[in-house]
Amino acid sequence: MIDILDRLAHVWGSSVIHSDDLFRLLTRYPRPAVTVDTVVVSRPSVGAPAQLLLIKRKNAPFKDCWALPGGFVDEGEGLDTAAARELHEETSVDPATVSLTQVGAFGDPGRDPRGWTVTVAYAALVPTTNLGVKAADDAKDARWFDVSSLPQLAFDHKLVVRSSLRHLAKQPAAAALARLRYARPALTVDTVVVAQPDGSEPAQLLLIKRKLPPFKDCWALPGGFVDEGEGLDTAAARELQEETSVEPSSVSLTQVGAFGDPGRDPRGWTVTVAYAALVPTTDLGVKAADDAKDARWFDVSSLPQLAFDHKLVVRSSLRHLAKQPAAAALANLPEDLLRAADKLEGPWQTQP
Repeated sequence: MIDILDRLAHVWGSSVIHSDDLFRLLTRYPRPAVTVDTVVVSRPSVGAPAQLLLIKRKNAPFKDCWALPGGFVDEGEGLDTAAARELHEETSVDPATVSLTQVGAFGDPGRDPRGWTVTVAYAALVPTTNLGVKAADDAKDARWFDVSSLPQLAFDHKLVVRSSLRHLAKQPAAAALARLRYARPALTVDTVVVAQPDGSEPAQLLLIKRKLPPFKDCWALPGGFVDEGEGLDTAAARELQEETSVEPSSVSLTQVGAFGDPGRDPRGWTVTVAYAALVPTTDLGVKAADDAKDARWFDVSSLPQLAFDHKLVVRSSLRHLAKQPAAAALANLPEDLLRAADKLEGPWQTQP
């Protein structure tokens, strides 16, 4: 730049170059038209792939072809502002709901049949396709497409989309959402707490009466849904205390296994992880709370009808406890538990 100014000073006979003169010099060089394009991808929902928002062009070139929402940058307009404006004008999406980040510029001389055009691409991951999409301005239509099955795209938008998807794949939000590509069941825990026999009293199982549907007023195992980020052991101890008031430190729960028959819960696909424990007494301060209307002990050999597949869970848990050293140390307890488990053969309850 200094060399240019020196040469101009020599030609014009002055060592001072005014800003107007410099502007005239710089504008002698050819300038492309500048556009912006937006790549908006919705995160995948359960059982469905990620979706890309496209518009059908109303005008030539590429009339009636699918393309990215975008358009020309107005004079004096910032690129970020232009990207948000064009997205809103062509799809009716509120820019405040979309966090656009710049991917890069694309400037192949032949990318636009109208002439030399450089586009700056922006991309965003959004949590849902429910953004009020409605075609407007230069768009004849606007809709979401499976990112793995896109229609033919106008201009060099295939290249822009490819680069933008790779850009988005590196974002922390995408990594955190990778698990959403796969269907996920609800997750619960159930607890099988058995009190050792006391004299002539047989072993006892702790049950709660459900306060809410499904299976309202039915007897069931203490348990419930696992909170996001919560460990299974922690959830089992928490649910036992919340529904029966039993202090978790007085119960040594061990995991029995998982139960995931698709029809086990009328609310939908739910997997439960069962925990079991032998306790020395029924004197644990049992009191119904939270989702439990009642909580009490039952003879393991004479149980009421149980909700969900809890008959299956109890059966497996009794067999699990019968093998524990604590049970073996008590005369006849393993045999009693196994006999009680055998009585629970047969179909479990599927409807309230």
